[in-house]
This record gives sequence, C-alpha cells and structure tokens, in this order.
Amino acid sequence: MHALLWKIKHPRLRLLALLFYYAAILLAVIYFQTRGNYTTPPFIYQAF
Repeated sequence: MHALLWKIKHPRLRLLALLFYYAAILLAVIYFQTRGNYTTPPFIYQAF
C-alpha cells in the first residue's frame, strides 16, 4: 500500500518512467530494423 501512495504522490516520476520505457522500446526497434539483416530462419520456409 505504501508503494501505491508513493506513486500517487509523484505522478511526474511515473510519467518520466513511462517515457523512458517507451523510448527504450522505440530505440530497440530502430536498432534492430537498421541492422540490415532481413534473412529469415530456414524453418519458416519448410516444404510441406
């Protein structure tokens, strides 16, 4: 319960944490998309 009250008292800290969280996800997606390795694993194109 104490942690919940701490979050309510500091909404700016929660906003800052969410901002860093989404920025980290966005940077990770950009990093993996710009590596240029678009080959798929061989198990995707198995002959059925």
